[in-house]
Formats: sequence, C-alpha cells, structure tokens
Amino acid sequence: MTMGGKVFYSGVVILILNILLVSALPGVPHQFYGSVEVNNQPVPDNTVIVATVDGDEYSTVTTSGRYGYSPNIFYVEDPDGDRSGKTISFNIGGMEVGTYEFVNNGYTELEFSLTTDCGDDYCLGDETCTSCPEDCGVCTGLPVITIFSPVEGNAYDSTKIDVEVTANQDILVWMYSLNGGYPITFTPDIVLTADEGNNTLTVLAINNVYQTGSKTVSFSVDSQLNCGDGIKNNEEECDTSDFGGSSCASYGFNAGSLSCTANCTIETNACYNSGSTDTGNDDGGGSSGSSRRHSSGGGFIVQTADEEDECSPEWVCSEWSDCTDNLQKRACVDNNKCDTEEAKPAEQRDCEIVKGEVIFDDEDLYTNKPSEESDTGIAEDEKKSGLDAITGFVAANPVATGAGSFVVLIVILGLLLFLSRKIK
Repeated sequence: MTMGGKVFYSGVVILILNILLVSALPGVPHQFYGSVEVNNQPVPDNTVIVATVDGDEYSTVTTSGRYGYSPNIFYVEDPDGDRSGKTISFNIGGMEVGTYEFVNNGYTELEFSLTTDCGDDYCLGDETCTSCPEDCGVCTGLPVITIFSPVEGNAYDSTKIDVEVTANQDILVWMYSLNGGYPITFTPDIVLTADEGNNTLTVLAINNVYQTGSKTVSFSVDSQLNCGDGIKNNEEECDTSDFGGSSCASYGFNAGSLSCTANCTIETNACYNSGSTDTGNDDGGGSSGSSRRHSSGGGFIVQTADEEDECSPEWVCSEWSDCTDNLQKRACVDNNKCDTEEAKPAEQRDCEIVKGEVIFDDEDLYTNKPSEESDTGIAEDEKKSGLDAITGFVAANPVATGAGSFVVLIVILGLLLFLSRKIK
C-alpha cells in the first residue's frame, strides 16, 4: 500500500472512532414528550408526571393535555454516565403507567391513555383531595412558599437573579412565571434572567396531594447602578478603564484602543486595522484629492476621493457567544468605516440547545434544524419508540441511536473496500 493509502486509512479509522464515541454520548439525558388522556379526555393542566430511574425522580406537568413541549422540555438525566439500558418507570397520579429503556441522547414520544374512577387509589383526571380524598389523600392546605431571593422591592444591578425558595410541605413540582410568562418547571435553587426595569416573579408549588400554592414578589433591575465606579460589573460592557479583558482585537481590529462611555458601553471609534491609512494620492503628487487604503488579502485597494460616496462597508464579526438564556451575541464592525448600517449582519439571535447542539434562529432560517420540527425541537422522522405493548401506553417509532451509527459504519466500511481496490 502506498504512503498516501496509509494516511487515508488512518484518517478513516479516526473518523470511525469518533462516530462510535459520539453514538454513545454517556451523560447525555433522554428527552420525553407526548400527550395524556384520562377517560378519553385530555388531563387537566398541571397533572404531574414522574419518571423514576435508579431511585431518582424527574417530574413535569401537563399543559393542554401535553407534556415535554417547550418551554418545559422533559429530560431524564444521566449524571454519572451509567444509565444506558436501565429501566425508567413512569407514574401519573400514583398510577404506574409503563416503563422505557434509557438511551443517551434519546428523543421519545410517549402517549398515555388511562382509565380511572374515584375509589381506585389513583388521583387522576378531575379528582382532587376535596372531591375524592380516598384517591388523592386528605387535603393538607395549600403549600406556603417562602421566597428568600429575589427580595420584595429590592433593586438589583444585574439581570441575573438568584431564585431561592422553600415551602412548608414536600413539593412534587416547582414552577415559576416571570412577568406573566408561561410557567416553567424548575428545581430550586436557580439563576434566571430578568428584564431591565420592573419585574414580577410568581413561584408555584404542587404538593403530594396535588394542591398548588403560589407566592409573588416584585423587584427591579438597573444594570447601571454601579456604572462609574471603575469596576466592570455584571451587565456593564466596561467601566472607566476596566474593559474586562476586551481589546480592539475582540472586535475584529488589530490596532487602536477601546473607550468607555458614560453609560458603561464600549466604543470602538479609535480602533482600526494597521495598513488602513489616510494619505495623499498614491504617487505622491500634489493632487488636492486624497485616497483611502485598506488591506485586503495581503494587497491594497485604493479608493480615490471621487469614490468616497461609493463607500462599501466591509463587516467583520466576532464569533457567536455561547447559547445563554436562549440568546447568542456577537459584535460586528465595519473595517471601511463607511458610517452606515447598510447590510450589517445581525449581532444577536435566538438559540436553543437541542440534541446537545445549538440550534439558532436567524431570520427564520435555522442551522441544524431537523425537517418538520415540532415545538419539542424534534423532527417528525426522529421520534422514537420500540416499547412493547402496554395497556394504556403508546410510543411513537424512533430511530435508535445505535442503529443509526451502525448504518453509517456499514456505509463507511463499504467505501473503504471500494477505495482499497483503487489504491491497490
């Protein structure tokens, strides 16, 4: 075999190993979603679904008879990377409704259709501790919630707010609603992103007999509270001479210096690219005109004074930031300093982490977006099943992660066989 053939085979072997490693993805959670009916009717909102594996419980609630849809994506986690192949048990209102095998990076639709009557020991449908205490238990009173943070009436200098809560009872599911938004399930304690200005946070807690308590606090955010103290804090881009490690290079320039405004935002007016200068005309003659030069591909492009009105912006953007709070940001500057916003690329975009990858929204065009994507972030042709028939438990048919990797491996091996004959 030639040296080129050996190099080729080495590269392919590395590729195959990467595919096999990715197919396992230990530690990646398994996502579930679907619908729930009781007595042929969608279950009431906030019906609790509990998934149990290795003694750990993961809970979510229903909305309009569905669960696991954005923003309340339902994950069963794999904190130690050892749950692949283990059995997950599902419970709704005390009723064991089925099991499913844990798959790292799994995306599975499970639909539940249940039948119940008061007196069958299962608190389901319209049953409550008031209407059917024999199934739902004796009413204990609504949970009393204490919110330690944020503090009622406080003003904060960052939109990142710690949420610290507790209750006087055992709680099955915690939820919060910020500024009247959709209730989102969470596990205390968390950090959320509030808005500048006034905010209202409502925390809800569902107890073991499915009673819901709530507590609301109001607070405000002013990220400029500490602007001017010389220390870059929280939402500030800079403060006096503290730029938090940023420089002109952070904005696509290779020379110059940043400046900080009175509002603690960064100005790049004094940044430039070396090789971009204003001189007399190109041949050193005495023309009253001037020319602008800027480096491009290692050479120079000369723009005469007569062409100044035709200045075309040359936008240079930094890399996108990590997807944080469903948002990515970057900075874009015009190397030609045309003093225009024409054709300026977007500097922020919506994003979502799905299947371990960042899926972003840029003018309704998505990268890595599966076809016919639902609001679970799952393509219709990727919905998973394979569950044996269980009464009242239906699963859609998914493509198993391992099977997909096996097909890819077969294709690569076939390609290797073909190319090996060519190399020989």
